[in-house]
Amino acid sequence: MQSSQERIERLKAMLTGRSSNRRTGAALASSGELGNLLLGVALHGADRLRENRLPTDLEMALVAALHAAIDGEEVKAWGAAYREVVQSADPGTLVVPEVITSRPSSSGYGVEDLAEVIPQLSQEAGRAANVSLLTAEDLAAGRIQEDAAFVEAMRETGFAVTGGARYPGTTAAAAAGSQDTGTAQNPAPAADSWRVRLEMENFYVERAVGDQGGGRDEIYFTAAASAGGKKGEPFVSEEFGKVVKGQTRTFSSNNKVFLDQQCSGGLVVASIQVWEADQSNAAWYANLQKALNTTIERIDALLNNPVAIIADPTPLPVTIAYEVTKVFVALMDALRNDDDLSDTRTFVLSRDDMAILTHQPNLEWNFNGDGHHILRVRYTGERPVYPEGSIEIISRAQPTGGTLGGAWSVPIPLGWKTRATPALASYRGDLYTVFSRSTDNRLVWSRYDGTAWSTPRIIGSAASDRPCALAVHQDQLHLMYTGGDSKVYHGWFDGQQWSPLQPFLDWKTGFGPALVEVHNHLWAAATGGNTVYAAKWKQNVTGPVTRQASPSGAAYGAPALGSSTFKAILDHRQSDDSICSRFPDNWTGREVRSWRTRHAPTVHHSGSYDWMAHIGTDGRVYLSWRDTHKAYDEYPKPKTEWEWTNRAEVIEQGTWTCTPLETPAHTTHNRRLYAIYHTQA
Repeated sequence: MQSSQERIERLKAMLTGRSSNRRTGAALASSGELGNLLLGVALHGADRLRENRLPTDLEMALVAALHAAIDGEEVKAWGAAYREVVQSADPGTLVVPEVITSRPSSSGYGVEDLAEVIPQLSQEAGRAANVSLLTAEDLAAGRIQEDAAFVEAMRETGFAVTGGARYPGTTAAAAAGSQDTGTAQNPAPAADSWRVRLEMENFYVERAVGDQGGGRDEIYFTAAASAGGKKGEPFVSEEFGKVVKGQTRTFSSNNKVFLDQQCSGGLVVASIQVWEADQSNAAWYANLQKALNTTIERIDALLNNPVAIIADPTPLPVTIAYEVTKVFVALMDALRNDDDLSDTRTFVLSRDDMAILTHQPNLEWNFNGDGHHILRVRYTGERPVYPEGSIEIISRAQPTGGTLGGAWSVPIPLGWKTRATPALASYRGDLYTVFSRSTDNRLVWSRYDGTAWSTPRIIGSAASDRPCALAVHQDQLHLMYTGGDSKVYHGWFDGQQWSPLQPFLDWKTGFGPALVEVHNHLWAAATGGNTVYAAKWKQNVTGPVTRQASPSGAAYGAPALGSSTFKAILDHRQSDDSICSRFPDNWTGREVRSWRTRHAPTVHHSGSYDWMAHIGTDGRVYLSWRDTHKAYDEYPKPKTEWEWTNRAEVIEQGTWTCTPLETPAHTTHNRRLYAIYHTQA
């Protein structure tokens, strides 16, 4: 490190956009109107500390990071230098925003001030080319290749931030125009402690690094990581010499773990750097990086207490990480006169990300600075423990014909709990789910837009502890559920609001109902006693009429509805645990003799095929299909084309097998088959 006075002069130059490092200048200049706010707050807090004023919690969190690199007296000197530059700089030359530079030292900048500008900071982070959001679906499917534009942006600025894409607040639900004012806060309780372990496997050299004069070809990696607020040990890899394009270099087996920590909640924050092996880092560097990681978690906690702050489109932890990483970039510029840092990246992962990585453990992270290296990271820790009733979703590529399709993704935890299988449907280009929250059985809905699920919203007064049903009919999303009074209720969503929920005929059942659209008519089915009843109608054209679909004593549990070209097909469990398929007109039954289940099956119709899920007596979920592309009228009686394929596929991926509490609901959406369920303990 340089002398104190040299560092202060570099700080002054950096604050007015005159950094000698091109990438530092690009990093700080690329921000929006509020860019580098937390850098300004850190220095504002240092100035207030110099004047013996009590810093706010936010200022103290940031000033603590400064203390990790320089002593207390120099922190105060930095505060004085900041105030001097703010008062003397020409208009438009400062790299920190006016919202902080215009504030006198007598006025602190606190969490409540930051909360007011988080929406704008989130939008600015969302527009930053060097910020990437990894969807849980991509992670679960093993789609880990990073976007080329994102990789190029980190070369320009020297840093990048990556985190999970999630809606932390009610923004998305509000955008749907729900008339409900209450949100459905139903998070899964904190899990028991689990071991978080991440290790560097190897890296591929896309472009070799060299000094400005092109003389050196040696690199090494450093990392500072924390889990749930607990700091891990700093990591420094061995030096890799004579690195050339096209090589794959492997980390030493006894020096590749960069995080090994027990965790009971919170975030995993990891900062990783690639260096040219010209100089060795002093202890202050590792302390600074760990302190900044802690700052990310501390600010996130401050903003989420007592009420979560809305950040859209960039989740709050990623928004904060983006701003804090720029603090690191600025401090490295002020503290060092060396140009051997090739690239730095910050990663923010959640408990749910760790759960996905347990089954899909491989990651590829690009470091594109002076050189371009693709780092391969592997999660070797434990899977977080989730309570019984936690909702998970899986998916796979879905063929148009009657074949079993692509490999299943690993399960994605959605962070909610329920007492019954959620319903699932594709509607107006998004994926919708409705489920009963575990605290009070109130029905709530959420929407997946391809990036993240919205915060669940309450549906009127609807409540149920049984699986409900969804189906799209005449551009409306129809809902049917069994109330606490055993009556069956019906309503629909038009993309803006839910209709009033009304009893459906005089139906009563102890199970969940079923819905399907067939030839522009909506069909419903429910079990009353041991008899299945069905009804068919066309919204706003004809009213529903009940038909008895199975003889008394035949059905055990909730029915499922599939579809032929013009008719509905009914499937249900029988008293001997077999599954019976009943065909239209006279509801003739045919038993699937080789299958046994103690749970109600679920059926989804897509194109010319029905897809059935059922839980075998071994507790595993099986999936099968039947071809319904021919009109029933072509047959004098049910033919083999109408029967389920006898070979059923076990829903599994690698060492993971789907073993839920009840049979998953499933639907096709954007050429993928999705299945949703709630878990055992």
